[in-house]
Amino acid sequence: MDSVYHVMRGLIRPHPLPTIIRQFQSLLGKETLVQFTEIAEGCLPDTILSPVGTGSRAVGIFYPFIRHETVRLVGIEAENAAPLTHGSIGILFGCKTYVLQDTDGQILQSCSASSEMNLSIAGPELAHWKDTEQVTYVTGTDSDALEGNSLEGARKHRYINQPSSVSLSHLDLSSLYRLPILSGILPEPSTSLQLA
Repeated sequence: MDSVYHVMRGLIRPHPLPTIIRQFQSLLGKETLVQFTEIAEGCLPDTILSPVGTGSRAVGIFYPFIRHETVRLVGIEAENAAPLTHGSIGILFGCKTYVLQDTDGQILQSCSASSEMNLSIAGPELAHWKDTEQVTYVTGTDSDALEGNSLEGARKHRYINQPSSVSLSHLDLSSLYRLPILSGILPEPSTSLQLA
């Protein structure tokens, strides 16, 4: 091979692609908003959790809830691949956003057992929401992902992907599934959203 090119997926691209992706991914959040308010008799969820890699899932689930100040939005990054938690503003792949970089602007290595969360950069809209304090970002370890997977796996006898299981590890599932209001509306393990 004479040369190799890598094109980032999701939100890590110049405008208008992040906007297009957000519009399509936000269908997930819109559906969640409609279904939750129907089942919860007009109430909104207290918290929405989402794994954050490039940010497509997180933007999709958060976008319809951004205007609802009573809903706490929490993005969960892999501990050693957390540009929104540990990074600084930089430019990479045509985007000005949070990047894991050294003082000279050289990109630092990220590390996560989940390839979907093993990135040194996050989408610019997620960065904006961090700066405006509309979304809180926390980190989860690879051990958290395994714990979240075992908790959900024990309940459903299924395997879920690591980004989702990192989010699940931040929930107290033992008490969560006993709440009558949530029975039947918590997502199946194959989906990418988590409600709390």
